[in-house]
Order: sequence, then C-alpha cells, then structure tokens
Amino acid sequence: MNLYLNLDGVLHPNQVAHLPGRAPELKIEGHRVLEHAHLLTEVLAGHEGVGIVLNTWWTFYLGLDACVEMLPVPLGRRVIDATLEHASRYDGVPSRPIETERHIARQGKCCFIVLDHNDARYHVKMLPHLLLLDPDEGLGALAARRRLATRLTRNVLD
Repeated sequence: MNLYLNLDGVLHPNQVAHLPGRAPELKIEGHRVLEHAHLLTEVLAGHEGVGIVLNTWWTFYLGLDACVEMLPVPLGRRVIDATLEHASRYDGVPSRPIETERHIARQGKCCFIVLDHNDARYHVKMLPHLLLLDPDEGLGALAARRRLATRLTRNVLD
C-alpha cells in the first residue's frame, strides 16, 4: 500500500516558505521543520508493506533525493516515489492534487491513503482515500495519529 505524504501541515505546521535551492523554512516560531516525523515513524511501525510517495512541494523545489536525505532514516527508507518532480521538469507550476491523482492512476493500486492537510483541495472521487489533518497540528494531534493507524490497518486488511 502507498501512503501519499505531504510534509507541510502533516509533519509540521503548514506555514512554510519554499525558496528555490534552499531547504524549506517555517514562517512561524515555536516549531521546527519535520517536528512530527518521529510520530509518523511510530504509527508506521508494524506496517512494513507501506511505501511512501512524497506528495509535497519540497520535491518540486529540491528534488526527490534531497528530500529523502532530510527525512529520518526510517521514513526515508520507505520513500518509493514522488508526485511532483523537480521544477526544472515543468514549464509552469503544476497542481499538486492533480499530479497526485495522475500518479495514483498510473500505479493502478486500489489501496492507498493520501495524508495531507485540510486546506488541500482534491477531487471528490478521492474522498474515500483522503485523511486530511488540521494544517497547524498535523500528526502532532493524537486523534490524527489514531485515525491514520485505523486507516492503515483497515486498508491493509481490505
């Protein structure tokens, strides 16, 4: 099963400045980039068959390899692909939700979860697969982690 992971609004608040060639920076104080990554690692423990597809602007600005290197090793090992390629591969700015839907269609898998913040806008057909979190709390909220754990178990058993 694939977990389509947006880093912003999931692993840290969705208050991020993306500047070409630089690591993303949070625009608010009191938080740090990827501050909830260890919590995702804990939720994914015991779900060895879950691969991560990065669904984030980070890959657009930095490229996939640089993003994987920034993640904690247990998460980086799970990364199998990204929905957005580096900016140099596009003529304009793509739509992240549309690129996600295209990636899912190419994969042809029925079991996947899109883990994102609730400011993201996806097509209604994606609703059964979406787990949208509060963009300020992300996985820092216990209820969000519980919902993800439930969805992982349910999708693996389906």
